[in-house]
Amino acid sequence: PSLRRHLLDALQRLPPDHREAVVLSKVEGWSFDEIAALRGISAGAARLRAHRGYEKLRELLSGLGEA
Repeated sequence: PSLRRHLLDALQRLPPDHREAVVLSKVEGWSFDEIAALRGISAGAARLRAHRGYEKLRELLSGLGEA
């Protein structure tokens, strides 16, 4: 599968709140303040959700460069 397919599959494996924070911050370019306002949480909580999502994505995608 392509890198895009691997990434989409990995995103689907994230908890929904982590996936949303990752997509809104990295794909849509939202600030953590904007994500926080959308969800009724603090900017720190939005940042933490995104950070946990990034860490899980790294874990899920870590073996892609190995052959």
